[in-house]
Amino acid sequence: MIVSTKNIELKTTNNKINVIVSSKKNIKDSLESKIILNSNFYSKSLSSISKVKSINLNSFTKSLNLKSYLFKPLGVFVPDPVSNHVTFTKEIPSAHSMFSFALDISKIKNSSGEIIDYTQIGIDVFLQNSIYEYLSDDQPLFYKDELSYKQKVHFVKNNNGDAYLPLWGFNGIGNSIASDGYRMYSNSTDLLYFKYTGEPYEINTISDIGRTYTNGWNTIGTTKTARIDAQEFFKPMVDEDQVQLVKDFDGNAYLPDWNFNGIGDLIPGDGYQVYFRNI
Repeated sequence: MIVSTKNIELKTTNNKINVIVSSKKNIKDSLESKIILNSNFYSKSLSSISKVKSINLNSFTKSLNLKSYLFKPLGVFVPDPVSNHVTFTKEIPSAHSMFSFALDISKIKNSSGEIIDYTQIGIDVFLQNSIYEYLSDDQPLFYKDELSYKQKVHFVKNNNGDAYLPLWGFNGIGNSIASDGYRMYSNSTDLLYFKYTGEPYEINTISDIGRTYTNGWNTIGTTKTARIDAQEFFKPMVDEDQVQLVKDFDGNAYLPDWNFNGIGDLIPGDGYQVYFRNI
């Protein structure tokens, strides 16, 4: 057995995963609309199964086949009991991914306890200070092994296509922008990790961001320490008929015109592509 939670356990046999629901409720009730799988499994255990293509789900009543992206690890927030600071950690998968900032990047604490405003500093510096090879490391990968960092963090791009290329020492993105989303490509065959400490800054709807967007594609993130329903988050702009489509990195979509939310909740630290109109 890899890990279990509530009435669900995962077992592996010959590189196949069996998800067993030991409840007499139906699949939908047992999974609570798949939120249990997304929120309660331990990310350390999930990393070992992230490349499995199919998962068999069995219960007393029904069986289904789920894609492995439903088991995507989430970020973890650990509050400091003394101060209002929070440490955020999240896996960076190999190959392509999207990320955003989960904490207030104008108030990030460095290893010396100093508060740094990363809105005034290049995104290259933020990533050098926040990407770790192992969660147990005291040093970010850049300071532990600079060449390894430059080889593993292949590139980062913003919505405009501007790029940060570590191996070339080139930062075409400039400073970090709160609540923006970014694409990353990691050359590492193993997981890397985001780890940084700062103050929470709760964005509850897209209107709280205070940004002006353009028609067409925009890449955004949610600065929040909890999941939030995509419909709730985008409601102010949906009410103005300004949101046509929202996609996560796995291709799940929220389509306001069809009242269809295939994304479910927006995840802190993830990035999302949004197609705006009528702005």
